[in-house]
Amino acid sequence: LVKLDMSTNALWVEGVKQLAQALKENNKMTELNLSNTVMTYDGSKYGDMSGVGALANTISTMGALEKLLMGGNMFEGTEAGKALGDAIAVNTMLKELDLSGTTTLFGINPGCDVAFLKEFAVGLSANGAIVFVNILNNGIGVEQAQNFVAILNAHATLKSLCGNQGNETEL
Repeated sequence: LVKLDMSTNALWVEGVKQLAQALKENNKMTELNLSNTVMTYDGSKYGDMSGVGALANTISTMGALEKLLMGGNMFEGTEAGKALGDAIAVNTMLKELDLSGTTTLFGINPGCDVAFLKEFAVGLSANGAIVFVNILNNGIGVEQAQNFVAILNAHATLKSLCGNQGNETEL
């Protein structure tokens, strides 16, 4: 299995934990799509980041993972941001990451909160391979936006924080 697309499936917290366990130390998968999987919902409320922590532990062991899509999952808090940031920092193959909020019929999904993004940014700046990160629709404040711009300017390989790759014919 080289690519897995579980997007728009209600995995919830427990499903993400089970998937993370199944993918641990997978050295063949190059692309994983977990966009809009409600991975922070525990069955009664949003905000349970334990599945995100389990997934972060797995990402750091996936030696071939180049593309990770997790937009539309409303990540929040410093602990989850640090866990994912640490995983990104040690994954030397990852080239593309999507943490965008998504536009829905009811408006914009709030995406990741500032506390999450602040901690995640530390790991992002330490990753030497990443080229494209999509953090659009996250309601990032001015201070955090400036931090990301500084990372973009200083990072050797990072080309975009908006998800565009430069070869698009339409944005």
